[in-house]
Amino acid sequence: MHASSACRAPTAWRITSRAGRATTLSDSAELLLDASVFIAAEAGRTLSRRPVGQARVSVVTLAELRLGVLRSDGALRELREATLNAARRFVPLAVTESVAEELAALLAKLRASQRRAQAFDCFVAATALAYELVVVTQDTDFETLQAAEPRLAVELV
Repeated sequence: MHASSACRAPTAWRITSRAGRATTLSDSAELLLDASVFIAAEAGRTLSRRPVGQARVSVVTLAELRLGVLRSDGALRELREATLNAARRFVPLAVTESVAEELAALLAKLRASQRRAQAFDCFVAATALAYELVVVTQDTDFETLQAAEPRLAVELV
């Protein structure tokens, strides 16, 4: 994602939440990369657009990628280890008390709306909310999280 490419990233993204509110992201947007972005690179899938801005990862994303390493062997394990190492090049954000507060609030909203989401995704979303970051992902499950918590900014790539 840091390598130059033949096509230039847009100078701003327009994100529309399910509630219909639009947010424009500029080059200064702060981003939180979900595991799916790294897994896409591992699988040779391209992103629909390149993220623009300062990118970080959650320690939970590192745990999710580490789980992939531990559940594989041989050449696949080596490939997944390389993917994990690529993610480690980004600034890791810890699960803090404010992340825990956002997580609890998000889980309460999910339950109240009878929605479900994966545990790793909930932690990543809570991290984005606590640190005021935009989640960059290829995982459409984040739309469920955004429907439960409209403050969550998500960019599907």
